[in-house]
Amino acid sequence: MLWGQEQQAGQVYSQLKVEVHFPMFGHKIDTSFQADGGAGINRFLEQWQAIVSDTANVVDKVIFRGSSSPDGNPRFNKRTAFLRIKSLEAYLKQNGNFLPENVEYDNQGGNRKELLRMVEASSVPEQQGILSYLEDRQNKTLRRAAHYRKEWKVLCDSFFPPLRVAAAKVYWHKKHAPAPFGGRTYNSSAAPSAAPLPQQELASLRLLPAQLPPLPATDVAENCARNNEPRFALKTNLLYLAAAVLNIEGEYLFAPRWSGNLEYQYAWWHKRPSFFYRVLSVSPEARYWFARKEAFSGHYAGVFVGGGLYEFMFKRSYGLQGEFYIAGGVSYGYMMPIGKRLRMEFSVGIGYMMTHYRDYYYDAGCYVYRQTRKFSYFGPMKAKVALVVPLRGDRIKEWLKR
Repeated sequence: MLWGQEQQAGQVYSQLKVEVHFPMFGHKIDTSFQADGGAGINRFLEQWQAIVSDTANVVDKVIFRGSSSPDGNPRFNKRTAFLRIKSLEAYLKQNGNFLPENVEYDNQGGNRKELLRMVEASSVPEQQGILSYLEDRQNKTLRRAAHYRKEWKVLCDSFFPPLRVAAAKVYWHKKHAPAPFGGRTYNSSAAPSAAPLPQQELASLRLLPAQLPPLPATDVAENCARNNEPRFALKTNLLYLAAAVLNIEGEYLFAPRWSGNLEYQYAWWHKRPSFFYRVLSVSPEARYWFARKEAFSGHYAGVFVGGGLYEFMFKRSYGLQGEFYIAGGVSYGYMMPIGKRLRMEFSVGIGYMMTHYRDYYYDAGCYVYRQTRKFSYFGPMKAKVALVVPLRGDRIKEWLKR
């Protein structure tokens, strides 16, 4: 429950409130994200208009409160909760001329107390494990822990989302009743009209206060690598496919800025006696992601190695068969979203390769060996235009169970 016990004995007043939920890191009002499609906000504004249009009513005060789930950086959570408060306030002013006189703000940040209350009141099987985890991290940042993977998933799925809210509560009473907060009478004759606010006034509502310092980029990246974000991605290089080389890649995000990528290529085409097009290679790569807002998005730099077999022959007079090649180098790339569930990746790599291969030709039904040569090369090693499909860990587990 976002609101604590505030009623004072002997005071008679009524309350009107609205509560708005947000996605992770979100702070802008999206009525499609609300369970009721925004109907609750409309009802709140209609009742507010009914209150202020009656001269017998007195609006004592309005309290805006906001909170965030307590996982991640505390400063980030505090700022996110504040942005949610201001977003709700601006939305009510813009859509219903919600202009009360006595306004208070309560930024609850990452609301650990409410989280603990919710867990204690729940009956989930992982309740004791979650309570143990919260006790272990009592004065520390809440993060995914290796010993509490199951409990962390329950927190992310069931307990964190209800805490990502902003709410407004109106306290009011009739003139004949005593004012519980010493509030002032709302003068309906001075009430604003139903016309929308001017654009310049709306813009001023979005100004951020100076009491919250700006977040460094590392805080954003730290809060992005969460259990409910994609941590694994499947990919295929469209350039290799265009060259008739079947390929698949898998990438796993094992830290907020680090991932491991494994690439596999296979093309085993031939038409004897004068055509061979064979490639078999494997290439692991370690990547460092620069400041980013979400998983598998933005710029990265990598270090790769690789090796494999190959054979090429396009005419009977010349062919070569690679015994083995080994290569290594550095890469630079960029990944961008192209839809809700897809990404595109662009990258290039340079490095060093060395190999031994056999030179041969075909004559009178036989493949004639000429010599073995050594070849080394430094320069561009790879180019990529890949289609990427990020996958969440819980989705992978569901597929494996089927």
